[in-house]
Amino acid sequence: MLDEAYIFVDPSDESASEEYEENYTVKRDVSLKSESDDGKTKVYEISVTVNWPPSGEFSMKGLRAVV
Repeated sequence: MLDEAYIFVDPSDESASEEYEENYTVKRDVSLKSESDDGKTKVYEISVTVNWPPSGEFSMKGLRAVV
């Protein structure tokens, strides 16, 4: 899900959640972190969380600049 967020032209609306076998879920959140004064460049934070009971949770984050 993290890689997918890097292929979208504008990732701002690409938050998603999916459930897989054996009750594990993957959730992607996308948020705008900063924007240039002219609005042409935006930096998004992309966060992906994998939850697999009973083992726990794993999260990773990345930044993406869109010009």
